[in-house]
Amino acid sequence: MTKQEFDNALNAIEKRYNDAQEQLYIEYAKSNNPCKVGDIIEDHIGKGRIIEQQVTRNYRDKRSSMFYECIELKKDGTPRKKETLRTFYQCNLKSINGKPYKYDE
Repeated sequence: MTKQEFDNALNAIEKRYNDAQEQLYIEYAKSNNPCKVGDIIEDHIGKGRIIEQQVTRNYRDKRSSMFYECIELKKDGTPRKKETLRTFYQCNLKSINGKPYKYDE
């Protein structure tokens, strides 16, 4: 085996490992996702209605979770006059559709 063949084989193994790890992060976050598009969520800043959700990695505890792109809502649950978008993170959620929620750390 030449040095080039060794390097190519090692790179292939590392790529398979990284792909499998990324897939595990996605699977974990989606299986622990309590929200769906259209839900009204609240965090320490305010309320929002989910229009999109994506996976994010938390490097502090080596796990993944979700973040939600939302249309910001007033306290009464109606959209603001100037429709603004805001990102909510799963770990900051206080309630989902009016029901209390605590992120499992």
